[in-house]
Amino acid sequence: MTPVIEDQEHPGLSVERQRLAVLHAYGVLDAPADAELDDVVHTAAMVAGVPHATLNLIDEHRQCQLTTVGFEGTDSARADSMCALHFTGGEVVHLPDAALDERYRTNPWVDGRLGRVRLYASAPLISPQGHALGSLCVFDTEPGELTPAQLSALERLARVVVALFERRRQARLAEEYAQQARRNAEQAREHAARAERLSARDAELRLVLAATSDAFLAVDEDQRITSWNAAAQRLFGWTAEEAVGRSLVDTIVPPAMAAAHTGGFERFLRTGTRELSSTLEVPAVRRDGAALSIELTLTPVRTGEQRRVYAAIRDVTDRRRMERELHSLAGIVAGARDAIVAVDLTGRITSWNAAAEQLYGYPAEDAVGADLHLVASADDVQRLGGWLVRAAAGEDVTSTTAADQVGRHRDGSAVDVSITVSPVLDAAGAVVGASIAARDITERLRAEAALREAERRFSLAFTHAPTGVLLTALSGEQAGRFLDVNPTACTMLGHLREELLGKTFADVTHPEDLPSSQAQVRRLLSGEASTVHLEKRYVRADGAVIWVALDVAVIHGEDGEARYAVTHVEDVTRQRADRERLAESEQRFRLAFDTAPVAMVIVGLGEDDAARVLQVNSTSCAFTGLSAAQLLTRDVHDLIHPTTRPTPCWPSRRCCWVNAPTTSWNCASATPTARCGGVCSRPPP
Repeated sequence: MTPVIEDQEHPGLSVERQRLAVLHAYGVLDAPADAELDDVVHTAAMVAGVPHATLNLIDEHRQCQLTTVGFEGTDSARADSMCALHFTGGEVVHLPDAALDERYRTNPWVDGRLGRVRLYASAPLISPQGHALGSLCVFDTEPGELTPAQLSALERLARVVVALFERRRQARLAEEYAQQARRNAEQAREHAARAERLSARDAELRLVLAATSDAFLAVDEDQRITSWNAAAQRLFGWTAEEAVGRSLVDTIVPPAMAAAHTGGFERFLRTGTRELSSTLEVPAVRRDGAALSIELTLTPVRTGEQRRVYAAIRDVTDRRRMERELHSLAGIVAGARDAIVAVDLTGRITSWNAAAEQLYGYPAEDAVGADLHLVASADDVQRLGGWLVRAAAGEDVTSTTAADQVGRHRDGSAVDVSITVSPVLDAAGAVVGASIAARDITERLRAEAALREAERRFSLAFTHAPTGVLLTALSGEQAGRFLDVNPTACTMLGHLREELLGKTFADVTHPEDLPSSQAQVRRLLSGEASTVHLEKRYVRADGAVIWVALDVAVIHGEDGEARYAVTHVEDVTRQRADRERLAESEQRFRLAFDTAPVAMVIVGLGEDDAARVLQVNSTSCAFTGLSAAQLLTRDVHDLIHPTTRPTPCWPSRRCCWVNAPTTSWNCASATPTARCGGVCSRPPP
């Protein structure tokens, strides 16, 4: 047995994993066998005097037959392999008849599933580290026996196979080393050439840095400036003699950014990485304190043990300001609710915002480059052309006033717009085009038409209203005076319209009702109430007094101030007289009811109060011995003794009780039986 020695290339791995690593390192699995290996396998078959031989390699899950003699080799499962049973033992296996061996007789290569091997001999392939890679195997389908010399030769041939594997591996490693050496030599030549080029470029770079318009500087690990070109001097105001040796923080970093800058620089030195892109924009400060926006391109460089950071700096202060202005302007134009269209001096559209797309129906890609005839009439285009000619000639045409015009939508429909035109100037102040702001006034025109219609309807309603309508001013010089009255109000007050206009509500109000009317007006003006309802007396032109019912509402201005009062007036003189007569009648009935010498009871006839006592007089209380509170809401049947209750002439609930001296009934109270008057009458059908 060949012992497994310590595998220096794969320490810490299990023996099986080391064996597999060595097998794969040879690179022979699944690779075609060369002629030398074929010769060894043929020699093994010839030495053994058998028709079959194979070179088997065993990996984790399979047996790979690298080259064979006497049959066509193929891969098979490791579990089916005869060689895999004992190849790791390191000894030659010899079976005169495998079918008689308990270890092999059920193997598929023996029992007929894959073959019928009888004579079998295999020598393990042992690597220099002692790992078994597979076996060199010879076999026959007939029983037989090999001599010790034949077995020894088979073992030596197995060592030849491993030697061929090892030679192939060494040759491959040698080629890899040679290729690496060639690459190293090429790199050395490139480094030498690069050093020569760098030396030549260094002088060139110094000249370029001195003449470049971008500021250039370098700092060491302590943030001390080590290089400072002329552009840096012009940008920051420090000469090279003043800047070199100074701290970068004290020279160009704004005080508010000093801590953040120092922290980032120290982190870069500690880790060799930074969280910033190679080009970044940061604030800076000039020697005189002026704020700058600069764009940096950073390059860290290590020279031996020293590290430096080189920075190319470009002043972008003016550019950023212009970009902000342009961005702001573009945002205003893009987000404007008005359509904004720019045209050049020929009338060609050069700019078209989203509102223009919505107003006219053309996307920007269709509109830009087109003539203004796309959306405007020929007359409008001609007027704009004349305006552009005058503006380009230097005439004072700063802008045209807004004018209502009719444009044209993509679908051919008319678009009502209000147009304002302004000149567009270049950097030198010359007119290069015009900016046209178009506002859709369709809704405005519709609202104006609706307002006119509403005013017409209001005028009709105001004039023909069946009630009086008074419009009173609540602020200004006319405060408290009638601004308008309708014909009904004039008829009601007996005045002509011209007579009422300018009068106050106090002029037509009965003197006794004036204080209460003024109090209600104060409630409206203070906001305590938005509307009031009251009845009061007006004095007509002929001196007659009428009672009126008023509903007053306040109209406020946009500033929330009460501006007008609208008063609806209804003449209620007759209704008030009717109410007074009814009240007198009810008072007389109440007096007669309460003072009657006989008991009187009012009984409900409705669905909810049928036969319920609703009202009694004092005589009823004395008669029954019950208080009014005890009698009210009781069922009238409770007041009649059960034995003397007459058969009701009312079917269910619709009945009434009135005094009648001809009928007697027993009271259900605690008083003795008494005779009283009562009658039941059925209501007419």
